[in-house]
Amino acid sequence: MNSYNYDSFPLDFDMQAFIDFPGIANAGTKAPEGKIYNVKEQKWEQLSTYWKEKTTIIEFGSIT
Repeated sequence: MNSYNYDSFPLDFDMQAFIDFPGIANAGTKAPEGKIYNVKEQKWEQLSTYWKEKTTIIEFGSIT
């Protein structure tokens, strides 16, 4: 990758994690377990709570 839409990244930025990100969670793969904050209910929940009930799409990145 030669360029990105930022001139620079913070000094503590993990460039290898950035480079590896596209291969971590691809479409159709099981999402990693973890906690997510439910703003509506104002509480922490496990991510698996959502996909146990029904098909769920979770966006782990951003398009900038």
